[in-house]
Amino acid sequence: MNSASRDLSNYQWRLVANAIGQCSLPIFVKLVFAEICRWRSYTKPQETHLASNVMDSIMMLFERIEKQHGRILVFHALAYITAAKSGLSETELEDLISLDDRVLDDVYQYHLPPVRRIPPLLWTRIRNDLPNYLSEREADGVSVLNWYHRQFRDTAKERYFKNVNMAIYFHSSIADYYLGIWGGGNPKPFKYTEIQRHRFNLTEKEGSADRKVPVQPLVFYSKDGKVSRYNLRKFGELPFHLVRSRRFNDLYTNVLFNYRWLHAKLSSCPLQAVLGDFEDAVNNIDDRDTAR
Repeated sequence: MNSASRDLSNYQWRLVANAIGQCSLPIFVKLVFAEICRWRSYTKPQETHLASNVMDSIMMLFERIEKQHGRILVFHALAYITAAKSGLSETELEDLISLDDRVLDDVYQYHLPPVRRIPPLLWTRIRNDLPNYLSEREADGVSVLNWYHRQFRDTAKERYFKNVNMAIYFHSSIADYYLGIWGGGNPKPFKYTEIQRHRFNLTEKEGSADRKVPVQPLVFYSKDGKVSRYNLRKFGELPFHLVRSRRFNDLYTNVLFNYRWLHAKLSSCPLQAVLGDFEDAVNNIDDRDTAR
């Protein structure tokens, strides 16, 4: 506490001792320390609360960040990271949020943005409130963000994916992103909120906007027509999300029985990675999906 320039009252110290007495795991102690660093010795007792286990402590953290930065924005941003197979780059995350009209409708309740994308500063602020809880590592040649500890992922799933339809929603949104449906300047439709229609005297109920997200080809070519690089992020993430969003027809058409996909992925990835896509589909498909 000295290193953090903090001092606690006797009552607060008893709270800390009681919490650590119930759970002394390093990750829990780290979460407790982060929480009490926000306290002052004069903080009211009703405002000083500590959980008794890791999951509840992480839930408290998520709830605080949601209250501070907006529940819908935090919910969706952390859900995308949790849904991703190997994490997301910050650019990918900003792109996904910028395609998510549930978030944009909340962020832009009272004005019409010239470009319908999420302001980058909003995610930066959220990340700053998750110090050391998100780690950076390399995946498919890109630096991606992911939870640094499995219990954060488990808690996020419990909080954000309890409704199976929400889990499908996020996996399907990521699948659309890697399919490149709205990339390359293709405008995505959206509905104006009632607040926007009244505030700006809009007669239209719907609009469309270029979200400034990239196309997602299987292969990137140089100007002279030679292969520059393969889209490893697409190869790694798309099959995973099509399976988990139950979009098996899209999986068959774009991945499993698509010659161009198979040729490109075999040219850039081990055979086992290609076979793994088939195994994952077989393990997750059921009779209803087969009949469909």
